[in-house]
Amino acid sequence: MELESVLVCYSGGLNSTLLLYASRKVLGDNAEAIYFNSPIIPYYLQREAAEEAKLLNVKLTVVAMPSLNSSVFYSNPENRCHLCKHGFITKSLNMAARFDINAVVDGTTGESPGRHCQNKISIKGLSVKSPFDELGITKVGIRTISRYLALSTWNKSPFFCLMTHFKHGTIVDEKMLLTVELAENFLNTHGFKYYKVWHDGKIAKLKLGANETIAAIGKMRKNISDYFKTLGFESAYVLDYHRPKDMSEIKIF
Repeated sequence: MELESVLVCYSGGLNSTLLLYASRKVLGDNAEAIYFNSPIIPYYLQREAAEEAKLLNVKLTVVAMPSLNSSVFYSNPENRCHLCKHGFITKSLNMAARFDINAVVDGTTGESPGRHCQNKISIKGLSVKSPFDELGITKVGIRTISRYLALSTWNKSPFFCLMTHFKHGTIVDEKMLLTVELAENFLNTHGFKYYKVWHDGKIAKLKLGANETIAAIGKMRKNISDYFKTLGFESAYVLDYHRPKDMSEIKIF
């Protein structure tokens, strides 16, 4: 795939950071990045993405995503991922055309998407290129290459947008998004690596890694209980990240 210039769909995550690094190395100033700012992305991740792009010395254009009351997010529809990604790619293509950039590239891999991931569906029919997919590079391969290149994102945990922390059909407001963000920030600052906090009304459901589960029901139990109560949760449960779905949840408080 020979291109003179590219616009990289950038999120600051594992895939897009390596793609941006490689694009910059090959094309120099002819590689640019576009980042979509949105309340569904935690602030600290927005900051990290901007800092990483600065380290790579890449021109970064930040574009606002639709508001929460738009058709993309209203009532948290089942095809939210498709609507969001499709809108992101479409805007990226329009920007590339406006600035005479050859192609839009993204970090989609050739691996089978998860049950709720609609990346492949979202870009079908659009003129976006996915180099990792075309080259057969998997997520494991991307992580290995990133580590070899000493990119700070090589061991970055997977990120789930904040809308995926709520049941489909739930009308989500910014206060609810902030509650989840604060809950996950708490876990992050206390050394948790694999975590996701599901917001189910007044109930918090924590999906954690094995080590995190031990901590959550042990030494960190009171700390989690005290803090999550300040966020308005009346109870919290934990489910080991590696447990089968039919195993019972463990109540924290």
